[in-house]
This record gives sequence, structure tokens and C-alpha cells, in this order.
Amino acid sequence: MVAHYPKRQAAGFTLIELIIVVAIISIIAAIAIPNLLMARRAAQEASGIAIVKSLVKAEGMYFSSYGNQSNYGTLNDLVARNCIDAELLTESRNYYTFQVNLTSPITYNITATPGADLASQMRYFYGDESGIIRYAMGTAATVTSPPIN
Repeated sequence: MVAHYPKRQAAGFTLIELIIVVAIISIIAAIAIPNLLMARRAAQEASGIAIVKSLVKAEGMYFSSYGNQSNYGTLNDLVARNCIDAELLTESRNYYTFQVNLTSPITYNITATPGADLASQMRYFYGDESGIIRYAMGTAATVTSPPIN
């Protein structure tokens, strides 16, 4: 006589199946997260470059319209004369801190400094009345830094 046992019904996943799924998700995350962080950093740098370019153009507009072609304006002057929107300059919006330094009435420089948490891995930017935007990696950019292509 043959004994018939009732069939077990599968009630879920086995431990091996769950471990394989977790391993696959971990591998995908290990590949995707560094690329996501790199894309985010590139977007933040692109924003910094764009704002430095805007500040250079705003200085040119201030020089010709409000500075009587004899002096450039401070960051507050540019905002007060509506040459640039003050909202663009908030660190929480674009990750960079911008500073306009008037070295003389007819010369200036603009610096863009990244936020502190990734400052050693991000580019710093520099612009002046020549209109050339320069960068340095991990340290403040100066007039001798290489230009952005």
C-alpha cells in the first residue's frame, strides 16, 4: 500500500530567492548611486558657471548704464539696480557662494565657492572684466587658473 501525503502549498519565497533579489538590488544600487552623485555635482557646477557668467554680464551692464563707464558695482549694487536677481545668489538654491570683489573702480573679480561638504571634490570658479571664466579643482580659482572650455 502506498501512502499519500498531502501536497504542501508554497506560501512565499525561499530564503535563497530573497538573498538573490537583495544581491541584485545591491549591485544595481552600487552602480547607479555614484553616477547619480556625479550627475548632481555636474549640475551644481553648471549652475555655478552660469551664475558667474550672469554676474560678468551684469557687471558690464552696470558699468555702462549706472557706473558712467568709470566704475563697476558691488553685489548689492547689482541687486539694487536689478542687474541680477537676488534669489539666484542664495546658497541653498545653487550650492555655491558668490562674491564680487572690486579691486579698483575699473576692475573686479567674481568668485564662486562650493558648499563645504564637497568643496574638495568640486570646482571653484573665477571671473573678471575680461569675461573669461576660470576654474580650479578643490581650491580657490584665480586669474592664473585655466579657463573653462
